Amino acid sequence: MRNLPDHSGANSARFWSVVEGAVKEVSAFRFEVEGASMLPVLWPKDHVTVRVCSWPHVKPGDIVFGRSKRGATLHRVLCVQGIRNAQTKAFDFSFVTQGDAADQTECMPVEQCVGVVEKAYRNGKAISLNSRNGFKRIALLGLYQNNRLMRAITARVGLA
Repeated sequence: MRNLPDHSGANSARFWSVVEGAVKEVSAFRFEVEGASMLPVLWPKDHVTVRVCSWPHVKPGDIVFGRSKRGATLHRVLCVQGIRNAQTKAFDFSFVTQGDAADQTECMPVEQCVGVVEKAYRNGKAISLNSRNGFKRIALLGLYQNNRLMRAITARVGLA
């Protein structure tokens, strides 16, 4: 496993060149979390170990690391969606992801997924990667994105 150096901005070209080099040489790497989209599970300054893997090995509930429209992203996978490309007639697959503290979902093309967060550490101690209410929350998030009734039900049950 390789520890990535302080990257002072996960969207920098230097950071991504180090990531691409690590992906070619090792099966896992570790770096420091920036941002708060995965609160309360992952906090800024936590360290995560990312296992490099291909997209068919990713399942709903996993926290993936990859590139999105906004740059480097650590988000939880809600589902995989396939959209048929009108020109090639092939399917383009994306992960529908969402930070545990975020309100909106985001699509990450499967080709941009680097790997899955395998372990996380806070102050040198291992921490759980499960969100509050675990899989129930993840499953309901996928159902209620644009549905007022589902939002009301999940708020009433205490999952929102």
